[in-house]
Amino acid sequence: MLTFAAGPCAQAVRSWSDDQITHSVLSSLREIYGDSVSSPTTST
Repeated sequence: MLTFAAGPCAQAVRSWSDDQITHSVLSSLREIYGDSVSSPTTST
C-alpha cells in the first residue's frame, strides 16, 4: 500500500504511528470502495 500526503496533511501525519496511518488510509479506501477493502495481512 502506498499513499502520499502534502501540505498541512503531511505535517500532521509526520507524528502518527504506522497503525494510525494504516487505519486512516483503510478508512478512506472503505469510504470509496466499501467493505470489500480488506485489512493488510503483512507489512514490510
